[in-house]
Amino acid sequence: MKNWSLLIKRVLLAGSCVLFSTVLNAATIESYKTNDLEGVNLTSSIFDILLTANTISGDVSNISINETFDLQSGVNSDGTSYTGTLTIGSLLTASFEDLTYSEIYFPGTSTLLSTNFDATLTYTGGSLMGSYTGGLLTGNISADLVNINATVAEVQVVPVPTAVWLFGSGLLGLAGIARRKKLA
Repeated sequence: MKNWSLLIKRVLLAGSCVLFSTVLNAATIESYKTNDLEGVNLTSSIFDILLTANTISGDVSNISINETFDLQSGVNSDGTSYTGTLTIGSLLTASFEDLTYSEIYFPGTSTLLSTNFDATLTYTGGSLMGSYTGGLLTGNISADLVNINATVAEVQVVPVPTAVWLFGSGLLGLAGIARRKKLA
């Protein structure tokens, strides 16, 4: 009976890990200004970035690339965020409706240190994110507006099949029976 009890506890622990697991895939793209046509255009009505993506790093390795990092957006009708598209060469195309940014200044001065931005993406094409349909974009633009580090990530809850729920309820039933026999 002790062996069954130990087995049930281990299976319940493993089941709970499966139930609450998530998947995170992320790619960090480093981009730089390589010519006079590229740069960052940030005003109260537009937020545009056109740079050359040089490196993409993920879970395992860094890969040198030479792709265009093109983010184009205009302010939403509510005036609080930006709507637009993100294209990283043939690797990724996505749209967003909620890009926001914040400027960070050196303490006690009006000198710009960097600009952070983030948005929720809806993927529309490209090979970077595989079968995912949406994700997150976060990034940091240098004070001189020529370097950018952006992370494109997907956070997805792993779906739990009905069979797992049935299996879990069956195990709980077995645990209840074992407890009754132990008390009797």
